[in-house]
Amino acid sequence: MSVTEQLFIKASLDREEVARVLCRTLQMDLLEDSQRFYLVTSEKSFLPARFGGEIQVNKYLPVDADDVQAFDGYPIVFDMRSTASRAEQVRCACEVARKVAESHNWPLILIHDLDLLVARWSPGDGWQKFPPGTTPDIEDIDLWGEGRSQK
Repeated sequence: MSVTEQLFIKASLDREEVARVLCRTLQMDLLEDSQRFYLVTSEKSFLPARFGGEIQVNKYLPVDADDVQAFDGYPIVFDMRSTASRAEQVRCACEVARKVAESHNWPLILIHDLDLLVARWSPGDGWQKFPPGTTPDIEDIDLWGEGRSQK
């Protein structure tokens, strides 16, 4: 099973608009297939590896009010993967997050394989990096709950 990186995005745009904006920002190719939107590296991309993924509606939203997660309230997710090594995939995902944060006023959360929080970007507070092993689940809400700032 492949390992993925997720960039959760809080934008007022719909999924298709976010895909088109990210295509331009990241200098990636946009592929559309039956209302699905994929970004993949192109010759002009700043990313060195074969890298990309699908821009999706956040389907990980809780069905139970007690099931609180760090990415609740983020309606879009860029589910990223690479044919390169895991280390290169993580590096590319971090570069994508950095470039999106520099270019847009959107709150972001970067997660490794839906299990581990990597970092969060808030336009007002900047970057917050999470300690190794921090999960997006309620058990770690003291580390990622709103209002926390550990730049």
